[in-house]
Amino acid sequence: MFFERNVREGDLISDKHGKRIRPKINHAVECKETMIEVQQRKDDGKIWVSSNWLYHPDCYGSATGFGEEIYKTISETVGGDERSFKELIKKYEDITHVNRYWFERALDKYFKGYRLEAKGWNEGYLFAASKERRIKTQEQLSIALEAENKHFTSVLGEFIQWLRTNGLNLGEKTEGSLRRRIKKFYASYPCDIAKKWCKLLEEEDKSSQSDIYLWWGGEPNSDACYAFLTLFFEIDPKDIGKPQFDERVSINLRVMTNIADRENTFLSSYREYEPHVWNAIFS
Repeated sequence: MFFERNVREGDLISDKHGKRIRPKINHAVECKETMIEVQQRKDDGKIWVSSNWLYHPDCYGSATGFGEEIYKTISETVGGDERSFKELIKKYEDITHVNRYWFERALDKYFKGYRLEAKGWNEGYLFAASKERRIKTQEQLSIALEAENKHFTSVLGEFIQWLRTNGLNLGEKTEGSLRRRIKKFYASYPCDIAKKWCKLLEEEDKSSQSDIYLWWGGEPNSDACYAFLTLFFEIDPKDIGKPQFDERVSINLRVMTNIADRENTFLSSYREYEPHVWNAIFS
């Protein structure tokens, strides 16, 4: 957590715990905070400490949405014919609704231990990685980008075929336009984000080598979203309490928050806290 707005002269104090807010502050202070998530993996019992998990809605919130790209393409198809536009939009929304229904049913079984036998096209499958990737260097990222671009191109073809199979035939010209729109979207989300985060991670590691990796991929979650990206480090429960354990964790957390400080769009957010909150934290 680091303070950003509404801080007045005398609001901060310095002591053995470092620079912090004064316990008896009497007004609200807005801060920019980095959310840290902790979870334990089922497969090996390792503890993961991560930044915010980036899902496709997070990406869509910062750019023209994936659905809007579909609507724009359909609008091109009908050439301004409002009635035809509404008919095609309804057809697209109908097949998406059915797809979501069956995907959520398949997801229920998946969380009970079964294989996932469905694809949620409107839940980010187009942008999901082909495999889970732990990335530390630009070289590793370049290999991943090349492989995932081939995978994305293949899945995009599946998506177009899914539209056709469900009666949404847009025509060769419009399908070409749709491919270009979605490819441009994919190049920004998640590819450009992965490039930026990996660059920041390498820059941080030059001054303080950490155990943090860029994670690209992941399974769908209970909200029917496929995970894209996060920064994480792993803790073996058996190492807790061993010499230098606290030091390593401290370095990792510092690197993660430093990156979040520079990457405001996705890894940190603003929140205003009233005086009683600060009093409870720092008293």
